[in-house]
Amino acid sequence: MDNQIENIVENSIDIKNEDCSNNLFSFSNSPRNCSTCGKSFIDVSLSLLYCHCMYRYCFFTGPTGEMGPTGEMGPTGEMGPTGEMGPTGEMGLIGPIGLIGPMGLIGPPGPTGSISQTFINAYSITEQIIPTGGSVIFDTHNSMFGDCAHVPNSAEIFIWKYGFYYISASIYHLEACQFSMYKNQINIIPASTIGAISGSAQTTSNFIIEINESDMITQTDLSPIGFACKLQLINNTNLSNFVTLYGSPSSGNSIPQVTATINILLLK
Repeated sequence: MDNQIENIVENSIDIKNEDCSNNLFSFSNSPRNCSTCGKSFIDVSLSLLYCHCMYRYCFFTGPTGEMGPTGEMGPTGEMGPTGEMGPTGEMGLIGPIGLIGPMGLIGPPGPTGSISQTFINAYSITEQIIPTGGSVIFDTHNSMFGDCAHVPNSAEIFIWKYGFYYISASIYHLEACQFSMYKNQINIIPASTIGAISGSAQTTSNFIIEINESDMITQTDLSPIGFACKLQLINNTNLSNFVTLYGSPSSGNSIPQVTATINILLLK
């Protein structure tokens, strides 16, 4: 019996003598005096057992009941402060290279380009004194092709093909001057007039002109049609009666250098 009771004791607490005058935990209404129990247990069937010599009472608990239902979740607490950032991790491995996609289709070829079929480069290395109203003389030409012509040691260049032309002209002069490009020795070509307020300089002009049917008025045997547009670079200077084009003799150089040059190129 003692072993049975000892095996089921789960909790114990100490009490005082005066607390034993009434058995508050018995199942009967009769009070029990702690002084009469001696060393023996009063009643093993009771839920309260008291031992006088130990001044302790023991109580038993029955089997654990089933767990009650879970209560409702309480409200979420406030978010705590953000912690310090941890150290950066090591870089991962480089992934494999992806496959190269297929090449796109090759587009159709563009239109075939073309080199101008009419062009000329004429120049002079001779020093010249050109009076007002006079034209620049071109000693020779180093390239000439297509529907154009120039006679060496002359001022005229003939064009007999319609179209737009790029023209670049340069002179090397000792005096202040003004020069213009003329069509057929009558009309000044717009944007072709060049000049300088001082001497010992190079003066250059670049422009584009249109030559059309109405410009084919100068008769010449150089043209297969008998007529052409004549181009000349004429001195329009009013400050003096002449302009000197200088070359190697005046500059003191041994290699011949140009005193004037002109380039004409058919664009379209």
